[in-house]
Amino acid sequence: MGLITDSVSAKNSLKLIPDYSIEESPQPDYLVIPGGSGTRALLENEKLLTWVTQTAPFCENILSVCSGALILAKTDLLKGLKATTHHQVFPELEALAPETEIIKNQRFVDNGKILTSAGVAAGIDMCFHMVDRL
Repeated sequence: MGLITDSVSAKNSLKLIPDYSIEESPQPDYLVIPGGSGTRALLENEKLLTWVTQTAPFCENILSVCSGALILAKTDLLKGLKATTHHQVFPELEALAPETEIIKNQRFVDNGKILTSAGVAAGIDMCFHMVDRL
């Protein structure tokens, strides 16, 4: 995957049409890293990983849903923190983030700036939690 500006087809025929490429995007206040099967390929996308690494310090909060935690692990953003992900992804997260405490019995984990969730429904719960915080 390169840096895209064309539409992206997601699950259940949802189409996303970005306003900016990653290179052109303004600095986000909140960064949400979605999960799904596509995250594995993104673990090798140096342009994306560099963008996340450079963007994250200036975000108010960073949230990951499901296997999106793998992106945070790959960029060392989970180092020294607690995190969760979908139960089927625990082994991959443990391998990528050996200095992260993996929490296996919570729907989401709030570290202050960085939040991770266990799956899609848990990601909704995490977002309600974030709205409550705000």
